[in-house]
Amino acid sequence: MLKEGPTHLQNAKTALDAGLEGTGQKTKATLEKLQLLQKSIAENSKSHDKGVTATQLAKEAFQKDIAEAKEAFDQEMTLRHADVVKQYVGAFVQQIDHY
Repeated sequence: MLKEGPTHLQNAKTALDAGLEGTGQKTKATLEKLQLLQKSIAENSKSHDKGVTATQLAKEAFQKDIAEAKEAFDQEMTLRHADVVKQYVGAFVQQIDHY
């Protein structure tokens, strides 16, 4: 039983790392797209005074989307961290129970 503990922990860590990498890449791509849109809107608003109000509203909406994406990423990382801690504690408790 003790010999299997490190293997389970390593498997859990590998699974977590793979999940975090995928989530991180998706979040980065989303943030980059939103930031490019925000930049484009900012540039267009400088050259088009008539559309200032609509452009400003769109810019604020994209800023809100960026903030929400960052918050979602932080929440996902917190949940994944909690899952890993739970797995480590579970494996540790199993090892203690074995004795």
